[in-house]
Amino acid sequence: MYSPGARLRPRAGRICEDRSDSRRSGLSEAGHDSFDGDFGSETASPGSQLDWATTSAHHERAWEDASQLAMRTAFIGFNFERDRALAGHVEALLESHGIRSVTGEVLGGGALTPAIVKRIAQADGFIGLLTAREPTGNGEYSTHSWVHDELVVAKTKRKPAVALVDPRVKLNGAYQEDEKITFDAADPLPAFVKLSLTISQWKADYGRLIKVRVLPESLGRRLGAARYCEYRLINDGRPGKWQRGELFNEVGGLVAYVPGTSDNSLIELRITRGDQTWASPAAPQFMHLWLKQGA
Repeated sequence: MYSPGARLRPRAGRICEDRSDSRRSGLSEAGHDSFDGDFGSETASPGSQLDWATTSAHHERAWEDASQLAMRTAFIGFNFERDRALAGHVEALLESHGIRSVTGEVLGGGALTPAIVKRIAQADGFIGLLTAREPTGNGEYSTHSWVHDELVVAKTKRKPAVALVDPRVKLNGAYQEDEKITFDAADPLPAFVKLSLTISQWKADYGRLIKVRVLPESLGRRLGAARYCEYRLINDGRPGKWQRGELFNEVGGLVAYVPGTSDNSLIELRITRGDQTWASPAAPQFMHLWLKQGA
């Protein structure tokens, strides 16, 4: 499929500091018809375009100002002695969704430590296994206090978090319905179906990470030393806020990674260097496939 637009054109003048200024959304409409001679032998016509390519690769560097990244990891909090088999099933479920599991097992487990808090903070989601521990009377059981504490940390850090809870365990504190799933060891399928749906929703909320190649190549060469760009997503006709992304020189040219996109997101990109700004109109995430007639 061919993307019908997404042109980068230059515009004199710096971007105003108010990045939510809607008047800036039309930057690409007021650009010049071509770049000046400083860009080398290639001249960028108004038909020059951004080449969009969906990627499943995740760059190791993060963006300081990006509000969302693609969901890659989830921390599993559990009792290492009693619940290792159950945790293994949760790990397999996460892998089926393309998510890598993280635990605190190599750190010794047990009481909450700064190292475990750091791992929870670095993960994109949290799943706690609040299974039955000791009877407390009236048919109720306690659970693992450190797993509960880990869940509190994840909620405090605004991570997507859910707990599989044994029906005999009495929880203290406020829990939303979407933060707990009743887990019956004698009939685990309903809990795992609900957990799988929850993970799917997390991934949809996070969105995908896509790679954008900046064209024309002459512009990419000129801006090769640039480190940052700005992007925003337009979903259902509603523009989001401009956010800062990073630019990278890779094989094939200058690229930017844009997180948080849904299937129907339109993407705008702009780059500022000195007193000039280059910007694209809102473009869909079509891939370009060139067809040639066979012999």
